[in-house]
Amino acid sequence: MNAGVGETKKQKKEEKEDKKHPTELDQFIAVWFLQVPMNLCQALEVSIVEKVKRENEDMAGRYVFKMFCGERIIGSVTGYDNETSKFKIVYEDCNNDLIDKEILLRTLAPPTLVDWMFDSQRIPRLLCILQQKVLDDEEQEGRLGFVFIENDGVDEHMIWLIELENLFSRHLPHVPKEYIVRRVLDLNNKSVLVIRRNQDVVGGITYRPFLSQGFMEIAFCAVMANELIKGCETRLMNHLKQHARDMEGVTHLLT
Repeated sequence: MNAGVGETKKQKKEEKEDKKHPTELDQFIAVWFLQVPMNLCQALEVSIVEKVKRENEDMAGRYVFKMFCGERIIGSVTGYDNETSKFKIVYEDCNNDLIDKEILLRTLAPPTLVDWMFDSQRIPRLLCILQQKVLDDEEQEGRLGFVFIENDGVDEHMIWLIELENLFSRHLPHVPKEYIVRRVLDLNNKSVLVIRRNQDVVGGITYRPFLSQGFMEIAFCAVMANELIKGCETRLMNHLKQHARDMEGVTHLLT
C-alpha cells in the first residue's frame, strides 16, 4: 500500500516537473503566437506606407492654382519631397514652391479651369516650362550633357563622332552615308553632342564656322525621338547659339 502511494506521488512530481519544462511543441506554439501579431502589425504598417506613397505619386502631373495680384497662376505637381513631406510645384511664372497635402487638395484646379487653361494655351506654355525644368535638373545632376568636339584624334571624341554619324544616317536615309561621314569628320567642321549618362549620344549638330564672315553653317541636326519630345532639340540649339555668340563671335546661323 505504501509502495503504491509512493509511486503515485512520484508520478505527480514528475508531471509537475514536466509542466515546468515545456516541450518543443509548446515552445513553438508560444513563439508562433508572439510572432503572428508582430508580423501582422508590420504587414499593416508596410501596407499603409505603400498606400500613402502611391497616393503621393499619383498627385504628380495634377494641376493647381494660386492667386497673385487678383490673377490665377496655374502650376503642376512635379513630385514629392520626402525630407519636408511636401509636394513640389512649378508654376507658369517659373517660380517653384513646396506645399503640404492639405493646401494641395484645397488648390487643385477644377476640370473647368483646366479646360479653359488648355484653350487659352496657358497649360501648353506651362508644359514647356516643365520640360526645361526637368532638363535643368538632369544637367545639374550630370545625367544630361552638351559637349562641343571636333575631329582632333582623341579616342573618346572619335567614338562619339562615329555614333553621331550613325544617328544622322538613321534620320537622313536618303542622304549618302559617305557624304555624312565626310562632313562629320571634316577637320574644318565641329559638332555639339547631347550625351546621356556621359556615354550615349542621343542627338547632335554638325556645323562649320566661318569666323571671318561672322556666321556658321549647320550641316546636320538630329535628336532621338524619345529625347525630342522632352525638348532636347530646343535646348541643343540654344546651347549652340550661346556657344556661337560667346566663344566663336558668330552672330548668324545658316541652315
